[in-house]
Amino acid sequence: MRGTLSPCRILFVSLCFVTVGVYRADAVETAADSWNKAVGAFSAGKYQEAAVFFRKAEPGFSDKASVHYYLGIALYHTGDFEEALRLLKSAGETEPDFRDYIYHYYLGASYYRKKLYKLAAVEMKAAISEHPDGKVAGKAGEALKEISLIGAVPDESYRWYLEAAKKGRESGNAEWAADYALEAFLLRPGDEAAAALLAGIYSDAGKPLSALKALEYANGDEARKLKDSIAGAMTNCLKETIGIMPSPGKEEPADLRESLLNKAKEAFSAGDNKTVTLIMEEMLNRWPDASETAEAAGLVGEIK
Repeated sequence: MRGTLSPCRILFVSLCFVTVGVYRADAVETAADSWNKAVGAFSAGKYQEAAVFFRKAEPGFSDKASVHYYLGIALYHTGDFEEALRLLKSAGETEPDFRDYIYHYYLGASYYRKKLYKLAAVEMKAAISEHPDGKVAGKAGEALKEISLIGAVPDESYRWYLEAAKKGRESGNAEWAADYALEAFLLRPGDEAAAALLAGIYSDAGKPLSALKALEYANGDEARKLKDSIAGAMTNCLKETIGIMPSPGKEEPADLRESLLNKAKEAFSAGDNKTVTLIMEEMLNRWPDASETAEAAGLVGEIK
């Protein structure tokens, strides 16, 4: 773990590990006291109490990944699986070193509780691969057995995921809707209904390129119509927003990449995140290996 202090990691899976956090000098008293109380409660299995103190410690810590990692595990034990997933994902994305077997186990267990079984299986397998011996690997193995039994009724699971994805989309929860639609699609690769739903969710979220990729695996009139619609809307939106996209049949301007990148930077400065993302996805679709595309992707990374 990173830090200016001498850190040691703790974890409690049903077993205990210990940790010390990194905190800013201007918040030493509050952050240190809250962190130490959180560690004590966490080690004693008092996860509700630990969660309270981890949250109190967070504002004074420069290393947010540490707080999110342990807070995510604590919240898993309190039954808040959705928030546990969010925090664990955040920790893993911010600090790849946290993606150890404990991380994979709790991420998989949280997916399992949310009935996202395919995603849960991936994480459980990663946990076993990282550390094949010990109690965690045993628990991950038991979870995989249960997941395989659930997979014995794929039609029922498919219908459940498809309905859950539709409800998630209707409620505006794009992240969960996409996860559920992906699970349905994985049960029936190439299924037009699941692919169209997943594409629609991505499109709603301002990710037209991801939507088009989802439709690559589906055949049928509905999928083709949706693909044409999204592609057309993507180009039209760019034309209306930045006014520099070439018309069909016209030669591409030599400085188009640079122009798009400059427009992305302007949108980023103005806080127009949707336009930044839209431009980046168009550039990724046209020039995946270009340096301008990489720079635009960096802007999107800063938004997230």
